[in-house]
Amino acid sequence: MRLDDKKKKIQLDYREKMQRKKDNKKHTLEAIIIAAIIFAFIMLNTFSKSF
Repeated sequence: MRLDDKKKKIQLDYREKMQRKKDNKKHTLEAIIIAAIIFAFIMLNTFSKSF
């Protein structure tokens, strides 16, 4: 029984670590997309003012 509990704990810790990595990648992707949208908006504003 003790060995099973230890395996379950290790597996749970691993799953939590993988979930955190997945969430971090998701947040990074969202930040890049938002930065690209803001950059595109600024560029379109500068081009439209020049006409």
